[in-house]
Amino acid sequence: MTPLEIKAVKFRNALSRAFPSDKAHHFTSAIITAAGSGIRMGGVSKQLFPILGKPCIVYSLLAFQESSSINEIIITAKPEEIERIQRICREHQITKLAAVVPGGKTRQESVANGFQYLHKKSEIVAIHDGARPLITKEDIDLLVKKAARCGASCAANRMVDTVKKADVKGYITETVPREELFTVQTPQVFQADIYRVSLALAARDHLVVTDDCSILEHAGFPIFLCETGKENIKLTTQQDLELITAILKERSHV
Repeated sequence: MTPLEIKAVKFRNALSRAFPSDKAHHFTSAIITAAGSGIRMGGVSKQLFPILGKPCIVYSLLAFQESSSINEIIITAKPEEIERIQRICREHQITKLAAVVPGGKTRQESVANGFQYLHKKSEIVAIHDGARPLITKEDIDLLVKKAARCGASCAANRMVDTVKKADVKGYITETVPREELFTVQTPQVFQADIYRVSLALAARDHLVVTDDCSILEHAGFPIFLCETGKENIKLTTQQDLELITAILKERSHV
């Protein structure tokens, strides 16, 4: 075993005692990714696309700002949009903002860049897509609490449709038990040291993934799925925009 693999095994074996159960709060950092493209939204970055008069990312920022679990917020962004996002944070009084930093060519690189700016006291890191504006402070608090206990947690939605597996020609080969299936969302929340080791193993093995849980899976760490429902959708298409807008309007009337 390499030193990294040995360290990963030690972390896995120590998960149950990683954090004292009597500790009320763990310093928690949020990394919000906002370096994605807006190809399907007319060329406008999804994170900056206006929804009810506010850029999409503002809704996520406000949820993390209002969450009692979050101590600092780090945003990864396109270099040319950093100043604009900083201005948006000032306008909406995001006082927990610690830094807006350049993102990478991929989401994985962006998160790794953001991870370099964590406060030295950071014990837990919550990673969230800036294009998911419907996350709530209650769900953030739940996910952080679960990560403190379990090592890692992920926002998810249980599958309700029947799922079929098909061959390359499109013919059904299998009905997959839906009771075991979830669609995963963000935030994905991890104890910082566990993510740090997993990130190093992924870099060593040249692993390329589309979500952060896959990095921990590769390193062999367990991840608890927290059901956060269907509303925590990502802005990708015009249809998503219409649904998100309707949900935000409904919430504002509650």
